[in-house]
Amino acid sequence: LEERASDTEGQFFYDAAGWKQDIRIRDVACRSALPAIAGALLDAEQIQFWEDTTFVKAPHTRQKTAFHQDLGYFQIAGDQCLIAWIPLDPASLSNGVTQYVRGSHKWDAEYAPNIFISQTAFPGAQGPRCPDIEADPSVWDIVSFNVRPGDVILHHVRTVHGAGGNPSASWRRAVSFRYCGETVR
Repeated sequence: LEERASDTEGQFFYDAAGWKQDIRIRDVACRSALPAIAGALLDAEQIQFWEDTTFVKAPHTRQKTAFHQDLGYFQIAGDQCLIAWIPLDPASLSNGVTQYVRGSHKWDAEYAPNIFISQTAFPGAQGPRCPDIEADPSVWDIVSFNVRPGDVILHHVRTVHGAGGNPSASWRRAVSFRYCGETVR
């Protein structure tokens, strides 16, 4: 996913809890159709918004987002949880759209969290390492979608996913929202 060097330095920016400072983020997270959709998909009687994250890959950013599973990062018990990923710019494989391993949400495994830009696990992380999807992508059923601003991709907290760098001249910005059902602690 980090195939070629760029002529200029890019920037990979990550931020969380934007809802605390920006009413627009809070409105999308709590007052849009997203909570009801999450509740229906999770078969939850009650749905809780947990957190938002902003991901920015500037033009010519080599840093990838290594394949990983979100569950190990979240410090929760239970997996009645999903993530809504919303692009703020058009995104495709050419500028680092998220790629998903189809069916991985059904695997009976909780993988140790890795450092986003590599397969290296966080120091002290528990659990097995995520399979090295990048070593031979042809072995896996990897899917991605060309998206436009406002599209929404939802994935289960166990879904293995990652993204390439952004070697293009365009920005790749996205926000994500996490929702949990009543069985999560």
